[in-house]
Amino acid sequence: MKRILFGMVGAVASSRFVGRTAELGRLEAAFAYARGGEPLTLCVGGEAGVGKTRLVARFASEIRRGGGQVLLGGCIELAETALPYAPVAQALRGLGRGLEPAALDELVGPGRPLLARLLPELGQEEPAQAAGPTGQARLFEAFLALLERLADRSPAALVIEDLHWADRSTLDLLAFLHRNLQAGLLLVLTYRSDELHRRHPLRPFLAELDRSGRADRLEVTRFDRVDVADLLAGILGARPDDSLVERIWRRSQGNAFFAEELLAASHQGDGGGRSLPPSLQNVLLSRVQVLPDEAQATLRVVAAASGRVEHELLAAVSELADADLLAALREAVAHQVLVPDPASETYAFRHALTQEALYAELLPGERARLHAAFARVLAERPELAEPNRVAATSARLAYHWVRAHEPARALPAAVEAGLESKSASAFADAQGHFELALELWDQVPGAGERLGLDRAVVLQQAADSAYLAGDPARAITLTRAALAGVDAGRDPVRAGVLHGRLGEYLRATGGEGVFAEYEAAVGLVPASPPLAERAQVLAAFGEALITEGRYRESRALCEEAIAIASRIGALAEEGDARRALGVDLAFLGDLDAGVGQLGQARRIAETVGKVDEVARAVANLSGLLEAFGELEEATEVALEGAELAAAQGLGRWHSPFLTAMAARAQLGLGRWDDAEVLLDRAAGRVAPELAAARVYIHSARCQLALARGRAEAAAGHLAVAREAYAQTVTQPWFATPLFVATAELALLEGRLGEAGDAVAAGLAVAGADPGFAAPLFALGLRAAADRAERARAHRDDHEVAETGRVGTTLIGELGARMAPERADGTMPTPRTEALMLLCQAELARLEGRGDPGPWAAAAATWERLGEPYPAAYARLREAEALLLGGLTRERVEASLRAAHRTAGELGAAPLLAEIEALARRGRLDLGADDEGAPAPAPPSPLDGLGLTAREQEVLGLVALGRTNAQIAETLFISPKTATVHVSNILGKLGVRNRVEAATIAHRLGIVAPEP
Repeated sequence: MKRILFGMVGAVASSRFVGRTAELGRLEAAFAYARGGEPLTLCVGGEAGVGKTRLVARFASEIRRGGGQVLLGGCIELAETALPYAPVAQALRGLGRGLEPAALDELVGPGRPLLARLLPELGQEEPAQAAGPTGQARLFEAFLALLERLADRSPAALVIEDLHWADRSTLDLLAFLHRNLQAGLLLVLTYRSDELHRRHPLRPFLAELDRSGRADRLEVTRFDRVDVADLLAGILGARPDDSLVERIWRRSQGNAFFAEELLAASHQGDGGGRSLPPSLQNVLLSRVQVLPDEAQATLRVVAAASGRVEHELLAAVSELADADLLAALREAVAHQVLVPDPASETYAFRHALTQEALYAELLPGERARLHAAFARVLAERPELAEPNRVAATSARLAYHWVRAHEPARALPAAVEAGLESKSASAFADAQGHFELALELWDQVPGAGERLGLDRAVVLQQAADSAYLAGDPARAITLTRAALAGVDAGRDPVRAGVLHGRLGEYLRATGGEGVFAEYEAAVGLVPASPPLAERAQVLAAFGEALITEGRYRESRALCEEAIAIASRIGALAEEGDARRALGVDLAFLGDLDAGVGQLGQARRIAETVGKVDEVARAVANLSGLLEAFGELEEATEVALEGAELAAAQGLGRWHSPFLTAMAARAQLGLGRWDDAEVLLDRAAGRVAPELAAARVYIHSARCQLALARGRAEAAAGHLAVAREAYAQTVTQPWFATPLFVATAELALLEGRLGEAGDAVAAGLAVAGADPGFAAPLFALGLRAAADRAERARAHRDDHEVAETGRVGTTLIGELGARMAPERADGTMPTPRTEALMLLCQAELARLEGRGDPGPWAAAAATWERLGEPYPAAYARLREAEALLLGGLTRERVEASLRAAHRTAGELGAAPLLAEIEALARRGRLDLGADDEGAPAPAPPSPLDGLGLTAREQEVLGLVALGRTNAQIAETLFISPKTATVHVSNILGKLGVRNRVEAATIAHRLGIVAPEP
């Protein structure tokens, strides 16, 4: 057997596919499911060496044999300096090699400049300065579009192996694909389950996939004894004897790779090694040790490279003659220790465990020497790097110089790697590189002089990267550290800009001191000579003031910023200032001028190539138009902006929010079906990272469901919005609708105290702008009025007094918020005026004054604005007040009929029920024809007792303990008439008093609802 084994030393991998029938079936079933049009992610886990790669390779072979497409990429281990998007680039490279140029052009489509960041062979990439903070979003969109086009052409799968080594940017991209794929494509992700320690970054990623409901797991387990025997037979070409099977089975414990290595090894032994069992390390090293000395030395060099290594680079580092190097590599390849890639002219270990074992065996000095050699060669001859990895040269240099204990050389490489990753929109990786540079800083004497920049610059870059990567809290910490290193007296401009950035980050997290930071920024950056930095901080401060409704102050700052920017040609800063100024002018009474400024801001953003700023300008314009009652135009602007954003690669970022803005305008116009379609579209496409947009979208979905009476669905949408809100959403534009929806749900379910609590919480975040606060004040007064009516019906004087105090507090706060606005010259918008009329009407109801005038005024205002739902609610309350005033039914019916017709057309079930209940109590004719009439009420158990419909209503109120006077007030009848009804009821039921009558009503389940 030894002779056979050593004679076949090169054939250590079985040619037979062993023991994975069930797992392969799972993969094929998942692929069939995806082919049906439903994208699916399958996570394939298992310990190192168990056979995941062989399984997915067989699966890929089967798919390709059937005419399908498989893109295959693998992650590599580079620790903190992992190459951004490396497996994605590898997958793209495989696609490019398998297609004709025309077919590749069709698949890549308009995303070619973006995808060229990953694969330079695709051609000219987009300039780094055009990427901006949304560059990553657009890159993700481009890759998603490519995959969806690929899946539309033929059955397709994307396989990414060794996810445990994935860089943060690759994980972000895969999470994005998982959430947003619409085409029938299978995403297969393999990882080592035995490497997932408690804090491994892959654990939360996998958990999120599990929660999504669109992912499945497949665990590849160890072989049993029969499978190990089959595996060995495939290698040996003959059935192995039982003793060999038993020995391999026992030592490998069913791990396929271990079994193959044990079979190829000539002895057993123990040894130490990083993350490897001593016995396996010896097995792995024993296979290497049978090679010639030069082959072993070459493998140690490859081990230090960490991942694929280019042939020319290896030759330069090893310093071997070409013939000697080729001979050494030929031995390593023949023994299947190394696997060559002819297309890229690189080598990699057949299994990463071999690289780990060899690397662990290197002596400390030897390890440092090899890393230094790699770094020197890469620094002197960067052209030796594979073309697709040239952009990552700085990251590789940083990796090698750190491990060569050369911090002075690692530091500039880490900074350069950070800048390169940032320009490629790999913000999390950029942050990691900059923070590595900060760790190295104190180890390098004169670090600032060496780099030509100081530590504060690196801190600022790290902070900016952290913010763009979605970690504003870390950005705050880093920015404060940067400020501590800047002398404001000697460099006020830098200090001012940093204070402005800190203000922006604090705004994002809801932290305290936002305006103090902006004031410091404006105070530090001098007004003369004119500087772009001053225009920048002025515009940022102005935009922040808008959230507080301080439009006049904001206007002054923005106009100064525009004057400076126009003078020095700082277009980007001018656009930012005009975008804020447009809002200021509109709320200061000149809507046309505000619209004009926003138009200029949009054109500037288009000129400088800032597509995200174009979307922001469009969003501001649509919001203004909605606030001023121009809902039709607001819808058109928002939808146009959504299409533009999607076309520019922001289909999961700005586009969903703009779509939701259009939906809210449609909701106001009473086009609820259209609004629902738009909201569903927005919810299905929004990036989960955008917590604020998710709050806005799902709050609107909740409000629409509530208006239709779908409380359960509304609660579900509200839960999603609350979850997103917990992610430090503080901007009133996004946050206020959540509290409005919360209060509306509580009102619908009769939880009036909780509705008041939601209003109070919402007012705390709404700011001074009445446009945000007014809906909350109206709801707060409505809840208080409902409580007061209930308290009066129960003769609860204490509760009546308490609701009066609540109302007084709300009105006082409303007046306090409005007064500064009037002093500032701000003009209330038409919608705010309509809401204020509702507040006045609800206050009259709270105080028990049946005054129809405020309700009529509010209804007329909403009707002029073209918003039918609040108009119908106001008409309902107007009719109620008219009845309480003792007017004849004919005088009341017109208002109630209008409200009834509107509620019916909208499908506003709760409002319709209130209108019909009032009509029954007031014996009003709603004038509904047969087609539009509500379904007849089910027969009452009291029908057989001879009670009229009115007497049944009275009995229900008697069961609630109402007095005759309270019954009269509720049913809009005189106390005398109520007394007559009660007497008739007692006689017909044959009971002696009201208590016995109430008992019968309760027993039969006939109790009137609370008014």
